[in-house]
Amino acid sequence: MADALPDVLRTLRQRAGLSQLRLATQAGTTQRYISFIECGCSSPGRALLARLADALSLSMDARNQLFCAAGFLPTVPSALRAPEYEPLRQAAWHLMEQHGFYPALLLDDHYNILGTNRAFERLLLQADPDGQMWHRIGGAQPNLLHLTFHPDGLLGHMVDADRWLPSVWFQSVQQLPDDAQARELLAALQAYPAVQRIQRQPIRPNAEPVVVERYRVGVHTLALLSMVVRVGTPRDATAAALQISLLFPADKPTDDVLLALDRRHQSEEASLASVVGDRRAANAAHR
Repeated sequence: MADALPDVLRTLRQRAGLSQLRLATQAGTTQRYISFIECGCSSPGRALLARLADALSLSMDARNQLFCAAGFLPTVPSALRAPEYEPLRQAAWHLMEQHGFYPALLLDDHYNILGTNRAFERLLLQADPDGQMWHRIGGAQPNLLHLTFHPDGLLGHMVDADRWLPSVWFQSVQQLPDDAQARELLAALQAYPAVQRIQRQPIRPNAEPVVVERYRVGVHTLALLSMVVRVGTPRDATAAALQISLLFPADKPTDDVLLALDRRHQSEEASLASVVGDRRAANAAHR
């Protein structure tokens, strides 16, 4: 289970030799807010976490530790950090960001989540406002199958899950490679009550051409379908294992909700940028 954000931030700040005031100044926020984070009274968003990581000059491992402690996914997967993967890394991130306000995930062949776009994070935050879902699930590596089938994962938000969740399970199992890591993953998943129920049921033919997953988030029911993109000409195992899951709305109400979330996020970002700009201008005027 990941360490709590207050302890992680305090440790990283002290290791960098920065006071709360110095860190706040370099990250474009206030000492009061840094204090609130370190005492567990405030939860920063991803944008502020990125500025804190930059101000602390964190290594990629430490940056990922900070993001995971705050309930976010790692920023860059370890498997893709080598220089030779730079074009592939940039292409994957570009595709996910160009997906706009629709969610996208970068996965390996064991469904480990290597990255997401901001739309996915915003959507997950609606289902997990306190940012503690990864902590409740546990494990050092976020995994889409654990997120889906774990009792403390997305199960509580699923609508009509008996209709579509078995298809997700059997399709996922068929796609897993035959290796020790996959067998360990399956053993952990098969301990979950939802998976045990699915395995006791007979396989029913599905007349629908694609699986539409439905989730209740707040007052909204979202209908989502996925399309998978893979590397066209992989030349090693790391590249061949990568897959980008692009989620699309399956109806107009879902499209409207995703657009509204994006617009609200842009408004909040603009307000934050304005506040930070005013504060920097005021500081410059007093010098």
